[in-house]
Amino acid sequence: MIQRKSLIPMLEGKKTPKDWRTAQFYNYWSAPFHYGIRTDRYTYVKVKVKDHADELFD
Repeated sequence: MIQRKSLIPMLEGKKTPKDWRTAQFYNYWSAPFHYGIRTDRYTYVKVKVKDHADELFD
């Protein structure tokens, strides 16, 4: 089923959905391959390269 909710109220700053996600997971498939999680404040990055430390940005 397709969700059919207008984004106009949100884009105008009038309404934010109650179940709105507060974090995002992402993958980057080109070299160097990495993935991470982003919130409004933090970004955690895991790079899949030997001896590369995980990174956390504020």
